[in-house]
Amino acid sequence: MRKIVGRMLISRAYNIDFGNIMSGEMLQFNKYGKPSFIDKNNDFFTISHSGDIVVMSKSKVPVGIDIEKKRELNINFIRKAFTSAEYENILNAHNMSDRALDIWTQKESFLKLLGTGLAIQPRNVETKYNFAVEQSCLEINKEGLEENRGYIYEIGEIEDYICHLAVNETKDNVCINVRPVENLISVI
Repeated sequence: MRKIVGRMLISRAYNIDFGNIMSGEMLQFNKYGKPSFIDKNNDFFTISHSGDIVVMSKSKVPVGIDIEKKRELNINFIRKAFTSAEYENILNAHNMSDRALDIWTQKESFLKLLGTGLAIQPRNVETKYNFAVEQSCLEINKEGLEENRGYIYEIGEIEDYICHLAVNETKDNVCINVRPVENLISVI
């Protein structure tokens, strides 16, 4: 259902017939499964969902977004997704689950920006917080991979959720839509 709601957001954001979006006539997918428009080279979008929320961002530049519902995590079980510095950061946090989800959404939004999703191991992407500009920067830190950086912005004011947006530059020209699933289901 969340996939349908995500496609509904695309349809509304770009004023495209919902049937054309659902049929796949207007979308193509890269080798990692990231969707893009077939004939709109300067229109980029990304979708994420968790719990009852679907988020979508659209932009004129490549973009990635991820959202996660806050929940308790088994920190030892998810250790392999984080670098040693990130894992230490999580262990020193007041709320380890929230800190892990915070770092995770940064990583996944960055991997969506690159268009690879989890084809790149999350542990090979490291978050680095720049306190001077109050912004995170992510880097791929594994030899042999193309050097890439992305800037991460926290999307606040979504109660009980953690959400981050990744772009290669400023977020000024990025539109973000956040919708509860039940608000769009009645339209379908």
